Amino acid sequence: MRLRGSEHASFTDAEALLPQLGLAPAPQTQNIGTIDPATAIRTNEAYVSAYFDHWLRGRSGRLLDGPADRYPAMQVVD
Repeated sequence: MRLRGSEHASFTDAEALLPQLGLAPAPQTQNIGTIDPATAIRTNEAYVSAYFDHWLRGRSGRLLDGPADRYPAMQVVD
């Protein structure tokens, strides 16, 4: 899976912290990408939760099965 418009640091706390620093757009884009930080956080939380629910709690949700209309920023990659 790939989060459209994201960069590597978008999977860290940088997604929540960098926008608060008031940086110019270029440093923020280099670190977290062009995706809206709130969208990235919401999407990351949903998919990480689904992953742990599936593998640690034995719950089978449908989120990890493929694309989800609720999270259009997440792309399923072969």
